[in-house]
Amino acid sequence: MGIVSPQGVVAAGLQAILASQGAWDVVLEPDGDLVLYDVMALHEGDGADLDVLVKQDGAIVLAVGRDLRPDLEAEALKRGARAAISLGVSARDLVAVVRDSLDGRLGDPDVVRRLDGSVPLGQEVGLSGRESNVLRLIVQGYSNVEIAERLFLSINSIKTYIRTTYRKIGVGNRQQAVTWAIQHGFPIDRDDSEQDPPDTSSEE
Repeated sequence: MGIVSPQGVVAAGLQAILASQGAWDVVLEPDGDLVLYDVMALHEGDGADLDVLVKQDGAIVLAVGRDLRPDLEAEALKRGARAAISLGVSARDLVAVVRDSLDGRLGDPDVVRRLDGSVPLGQEVGLSGRESNVLRLIVQGYSNVEIAERLFLSINSIKTYIRTTYRKIGVGNRQQAVTWAIQHGFPIDRDDSEQDPPDTSSEE
């Protein structure tokens, strides 16, 4: 397993987390059956290294995105990265996504970015995938209790996500949050047949 990053501290941090599992040999170079590619390399280079990586037979390339640079994450996906995860993902979720990817799966959709080249709604203001999902359900009229049930989280966790979401989008109450979300493209139609996946993060 390899790691590509122009920032040594980022590469070392990712290596330490993954190497701690004991099952993987993690090197700080584009090598192995899975490569974590820091999207900041696209900022500092022309992306030719990523183009080579995604064309290697059997190679899985996961882009490591930066929440304040969704454009770089989108570019990595456009160039062929299998999926993207945020640099701010928990150690537990990072390990789970890597393990699932090696097993031929993409992992928790609230951790793994969508593969169509788009980024989660609200990412331009720093919303995490979970915060975006909570806001989506708020817009669709779900109560805090209903959101907790759908996301398999405690009510206290939902309240925490709501507080951090409100702070990031600059609103003070639910009505303002709904208005902001609609203006920024969040869907308003409720689909009661949809079932959200269980939470796999360590945040509670």
